[in-house]
Amino acid sequence: MSKLKVFTIIDPQNDFIEGGSLEVIGGKKCLDNVVAHLERHHQDYDLILVSLDTHNRTNLGFPENWFGTLVNDLKPGTPFPVNKIEPGKLWPKFEYTAKKDVEMIKKQPGFMCWPSHCVKGTYGWLIYEPLNKLLLSLGDKVVFMTKGEDDSRDNYSLFHYGDGGLTEIGKSFNFWDLKYDIPEIYVAGLPIDFCVFET
Repeated sequence: MSKLKVFTIIDPQNDFIEGGSLEVIGGKKCLDNVVAHLERHHQDYDLILVSLDTHNRTNLGFPENWFGTLVNDLKPGTPFPVNKIEPGKLWPKFEYTAKKDVEMIKKQPGFMCWPSHCVKGTYGWLIYEPLNKLLLSLGDKVVFMTKGEDDSRDNYSLFHYGDGGLTEIGKSFNFWDLKYDIPEIYVAGLPIDFCVFET
């Protein structure tokens, strides 16, 4: 049996490079290196899997989507104060799903506050242009997948949620096709401490 070789690129988006709302210092250089690598070696991979961090404007990791006397306690880049969530003190602005959302957030001890980023359809959500141009030229070998569209569920990894549940790709993506032995998976991308690490 041959090995399926997969090159996975995690969240190579404008909001994670210098100037973006969650910039990674050296992010542009990192993605330029990915471009240079794929220009030389794209033929070595059976599949190039690209994840896109994708949020709605209503994502509850964004402090602006909460209200109450303790809303100023929400600091981007820090764990969410789940023990302080209650009406009047700290509560989602979207009452129609608030109770369900709060229950979900409390199941995730690592739920974080973040500045608004990778909002679907914005410039920050788009793939870094030199990489995007190359990926589009490689045709069917490239598969794009979104993650993070659930407003109350952490989703750093392409394969699992912050509460340990499997994502759709985690449940359905079958690397172990009968044609292949255990795959070789290579991972690159941004941001390293969260999405790359969790994937």
